Amino acid sequence: MPRREASSNRRPPQDPPGLADLSLQFRAVAAERLDEALRLRLPEGVSRSRVRSWILAGAVRVQGHPMRNPAWVLAPGVRVEVHVKHPAPQTVPEFGPDRILFEDDDLLVVDKPAGLPMHANLDPARPHLVGLLEAFLSRRDGQPGYLGIHQRLDMETSGVVLLARSLRANRGLARQFEGRLVRKSYLALVRAEGRQPPASWVETRPLGDPLRKGGPVRLMESAGSPAQTDFTVLAASGRALLVQACPQTGRKHQIRAHLAAAGLPILGDALYGGPRRVVGVPVPRPMLHAWRLELQHPLLDHPLCVEAPSPRDFADLCDHLGLTGVWQAGESGTMWPDPPPEDDGRPS
Repeated sequence: MPRREASSNRRPPQDPPGLADLSLQFRAVAAERLDEALRLRLPEGVSRSRVRSWILAGAVRVQGHPMRNPAWVLAPGVRVEVHVKHPAPQTVPEFGPDRILFEDDDLLVVDKPAGLPMHANLDPARPHLVGLLEAFLSRRDGQPGYLGIHQRLDMETSGVVLLARSLRANRGLARQFEGRLVRKSYLALVRAEGRQPPASWVETRPLGDPLRKGGPVRLMESAGSPAQTDFTVLAASGRALLVQACPQTGRKHQIRAHLAAAGLPILGDALYGGPRRVVGVPVPRPMLHAWRLELQHPLLDHPLCVEAPSPRDFADLCDHLGLTGVWQAGESGTMWPDPPPEDDGRPS
């Protein structure tokens, strides 16, 4: 079942003035709670809520493993490490009604901008989708209400994200996502110099864990987690392709790894060999967009298809690469493939 996200309307925990990046290591000398042990050893002025936020975000390790339970009782002699970075202050973006793609009493489908994480990370003050959504719903409705998370996108991926707005919707959504009954379609701009893939193909190689934290996932020949992605070339220019990717499984970085393995890395995806510049233009991020989501409404039992318009950076790069002419922009800004010619009844 999805996890109910804590409300983000409360004031975030504050650091004492001048606190720089923090790195702390110590060994427990007696049985003591993790949060209390940290409070005793951290600079004066670090609040209890800040310590808890670091623990919950995974910034605290016990014996080399993340420990997210503030009440965990340390055994004498265990090693505790804390590593926290404090980036420059960020402007909190507004989440407005234009980001709502579909909403009723049971479902909420939104258009996530690129660069926004789904949840709080090691910097609790950084904006994230759930927090901005709760703030928006509180302004609009007086309270955020229920938000159940059933899917996730990488931070740099834009597009469709679905959430439950009622407890009664959870069972039907979970059944469809776990049963792979939800059809997810992504758009990707990929490097194609010297490569001409078939019009469509299926990649089924399993995926393994990265060799290092933050590294690329590995393609495996036999062992690993089963993974399947269906690909279709939608448009082509001399140096790039616009590809539709439909993952049939939900592995980490699945589309990115499968395209890189085919010699078609996503533009801007340096982790998987994608170029950061193309025809003299910088590529600001991995050009991957969650375009369409198709499923049965969990309560009304009718088909639901929601699409997110292509973001500005994606559409501009398509235009620069000469791919826009093969696509039309719908009224909402969503990119649609050219319709097939009408059948006039004459033999071709």
